[in-house]
Amino acid sequence: VEWLREWPMYLDTWSVPADERTVKLTAISRLQFMSRKYIYGQYTGTATTFQDIATTLMENSSVIKEGASERPWQFDPVLAELKTRAPLPIDTEKALLQLIANATGCYLDTNVSNGYIRIHKPTATSESAYTLSANQQLGDPSFKVVAKLKSIKVSLHTFAAKSSKETVYSFDGLLSGTATLQVEFGGGTIVQSPTVSITGATLVSSTFYARAGILVVQAPESSTEVSIKITGTIIEDSITWIETYNDATVLDGLEVSVDNALITEMKTLQVVADATKNFYLQRTTTTIPYLGYPDIEVTDRVDVESLYGNFVGTISKAKLSFNGGFEGSLEVHNE
Repeated sequence: VEWLREWPMYLDTWSVPADERTVKLTAISRLQFMSRKYIYGQYTGTATTFQDIATTLMENSSVIKEGASERPWQFDPVLAELKTRAPLPIDTEKALLQLIANATGCYLDTNVSNGYIRIHKPTATSESAYTLSANQQLGDPSFKVVAKLKSIKVSLHTFAAKSSKETVYSFDGLLSGTATLQVEFGGGTIVQSPTVSITGATLVSSTFYARAGILVVQAPESSTEVSIKITGTIIEDSITWIETYNDATVLDGLEVSVDNALITEMKTLQVVADATKNFYLQRTTTTIPYLGYPDIEVTDRVDVESLYGNFVGTISKAKLSFNGGFEGSLEVHNE
């Protein structure tokens, strides 16, 4: 008996063809819906845990909740151990979650059992949960082997304030009535202690974040020329590249560079370096067409038995389709 357990998904699009006999629905996960721009990253100069940063992001995000008190996310304990001094850049909510996952050596995905967004490390087990025998495979597996790993270098970001204030935003244009302006500092610049000067209107309120701000302005009812200037102290972001791995026996191999704007502490950098090394030392990727297990997830470990030998690997990509019966394909990084 083939089965597919319930996957919590949410309606994205639907259409009714001309014959009106069928309806086509497209459902996606909570994570896929989180495409709203997030501007609320804060800079204090002190280190904050990724747990606090990710939780604040989720609490102020557009994530779908089935009840006001629901917290549909799960974070690995490592996020409470690692820290950063960097403010989140301006990007979509889901892109920032991916940035946090990358900076902590984790995966970002959706838990298929409850639909919750999760940042997690793969479960370290001595035995895999699944075995793919030759009888379950729909054809021969294919193999891809990448070059040997030669070196890894990871960027470390540090911050320093400029000595004097500068203009970081300016506006000249027509406004009328009450206007709410969302402003972003050029090039994603980090700004500290911003101040606003305005002519032609009255500043009702201002709220600032590390790279952006929200101004509420009261102008006359008729269109009026308004000039706004924001000045502040620019926080410069400098990068130091640190080589964390070099295999002198490899003369012409893969040279990997990892730059993540949230890596500001050596402990965090080492976690990323270790995760990068472990990934690239798994040189062989195997693509396997098979009958399809609905409960297999990316990051699961699997035993593969084939004419070319047996091995254990970690699933990096899984596809599943149903047309009277399941079939799918897996990409596995051989251990």
